[in-house]
Amino acid sequence: MQRLLGLFFVLAVMLGSVTTFAHESKVQISSAWVRPSTGPTGVVFANLHNTHDKSRSLVEVRVCNHVCDHAELHTHIQEGDIMRMRPVGDISLKAGETTRLEPGGLHIMLMGLKRPLAEGDVLPMTFVFDQGDSVKLGVPVQRLASFANKGDNGKYECPCH
Repeated sequence: MQRLLGLFFVLAVMLGSVTTFAHESKVQISSAWVRPSTGPTGVVFANLHNTHDKSRSLVEVRVCNHVCDHAELHTHIQEGDIMRMRPVGDISLKAGETTRLEPGGLHIMLMGLKRPLAEGDVLPMTFVFDQGDSVKLGVPVQRLASFANKGDNGKYECPCH
């Protein structure tokens, strides 16, 4: 059943538009991916390009409740010789610039995974911004070494949101 859901999501992304920004949003999301995971948490990375002439903020990421309990915006901070992850209230997006969510920096944590995240799965997510606009897309699960998704992710309408 889980593989069938994964295939459904891949098909939905393949049939969807290759442009990932909603007409009402001035933030474009590209190169989004999720690291495979067998534990209780997962991690999401992406590039967020603010095409607006004013700074914006990513304030929330919604993920279907069949994937995980909730998503949190996170950063890494140095405490002595140890790097630790900490939640943040929002992620600032400077006007005209790209903010990278990447390993060792800003990222999105998927908390309370309901099942392992296997390479080839595609997770429906909604990125919500400070002015109420949002971007819905399918985010593939893949390994960093095999990361070939250099372009935009497919738009995906999540039935949960």
